[in-house]
Amino acid sequence: MSRFAGDNYHEGSTEDVLAKDNRTFRDRISVLENENRFLRKSVYDLNMKLALARAIPGRRVPHFDVDAMLESDKGELPAELEEQAGSANKQDSRYFSFKFELRGHAGAVYCVRFSPNGALLATASFDKTVKIWDVMLRKEVLTVRGHNLNVLDLSWSTDSSRVVSGSYDRTVRLALAETGQELARRETPGLVQCVAFSPANSDVFFAGTTKKQIHLFDVRGDSSANVAIDNETMVNTIYPYRSDHLLITGDAGGLIKTWDIRSLKCMDTVLVDDLRHPISHMSASANQAADEEGRYLAVNCYDNLLRVYDRGAEPPKSRLQLTHSAGGHIVKNFPIRCSFFHGSEHHTATRVTESVGGDLNTSTNDLDADDIGVSHATSIHTSLLLASGSADNNVYLFDVEGREGSASQLQRMSGHTGRVYGIHFHPTQPMLASSSADGTVRVWAAKAKRPDRL
Repeated sequence: MSRFAGDNYHEGSTEDVLAKDNRTFRDRISVLENENRFLRKSVYDLNMKLALARAIPGRRVPHFDVDAMLESDKGELPAELEEQAGSANKQDSRYFSFKFELRGHAGAVYCVRFSPNGALLATASFDKTVKIWDVMLRKEVLTVRGHNLNVLDLSWSTDSSRVVSGSYDRTVRLALAETGQELARRETPGLVQCVAFSPANSDVFFAGTTKKQIHLFDVRGDSSANVAIDNETMVNTIYPYRSDHLLITGDAGGLIKTWDIRSLKCMDTVLVDDLRHPISHMSASANQAADEEGRYLAVNCYDNLLRVYDRGAEPPKSRLQLTHSAGGHIVKNFPIRCSFFHGSEHHTATRVTESVGGDLNTSTNDLDADDIGVSHATSIHTSLLLASGSADNNVYLFDVEGREGSASQLQRMSGHTGRVYGIHFHPTQPMLASSSADGTVRVWAAKAKRPDRL
């Protein structure tokens, strides 16, 4: 896969160089603080689990090595303690465990996406195909062929009936999800990096290319009616608003741009970092209602930081405000994606936490989260989580629920044997799909609630 670099940063004065070094140093401190917060949380969890296990009368608690526990990928109790503690270790339902694996692609799987209705899973691969999988049956139901080179991205229509895919063969292909029948094919001058349906109309979709262009396609007209908008650098990721005229892009110059499709003009630009690291992927949190925009935008960038921006109550009326930066994963090979999980009771439930040996409904005022390095939102249903792929073959899960700057790494999930490119949460269930350069898709689920037959 090609690796894209951002625009060259010009030589500046000594003061400019020192300022850049200072910003880099502060970013590194932020990453170390996040890692320290995660470590403190892990120690707290272990102490709580041990105390609860010892509370079981007539049971002997075996010795276990705290250092070995902290280095464990799974972060689980030893088998002996798991058996004695019973359900005590299930108290934090935000942790995900591996459920099953899907095999069938003959090459790297760059993108994985659940359908909006949650019944199907679509994948795009280096083997030039798109595959449709039945989530409940855990098997492939359709292979969509037609591209001549690797397929980098795909998107579902809002009604789950159509799939649009973009390929390095310089084409965008629209197909029926049930049969694979091609409904339309559109050509672009550049390699297609990203595609997205308009949420308002399944006949309209967008594409970003290496030729520094954003393309708008409407299959109700002929190809000559398609629109191209010029950008300064390659367009790596696209997010359409729920309205039919606004679009957000992330590019190889490290810029987040909001576009008005009607005027074909850029309305707003946000520079992710001063070194202009390329943006790999963007993801928006779930909307609260069918006609509302999600509140948060996650941006995965080549400086190995995953940033979360607050879009305000009524985007785009307010500018993006950076609220979190999370690290630990590696963004080294395009595309490394990210995805939000928005708990069904997020922002509506009363926050509760648990103290060691105390009642389950202890008030959050009785225990300071800063003292233990853990968010109050310990239920999967009230959480706002963010997952990312990584070039180190792992899936990373972050808690981005807390106040500004409090993001922390909850979990690192291992199992893939190649770079993890694709990440996507189920639209309604606490279930996560990841796709990898090893040619597989792995499905993970939270412990608290499992979809039927999982």
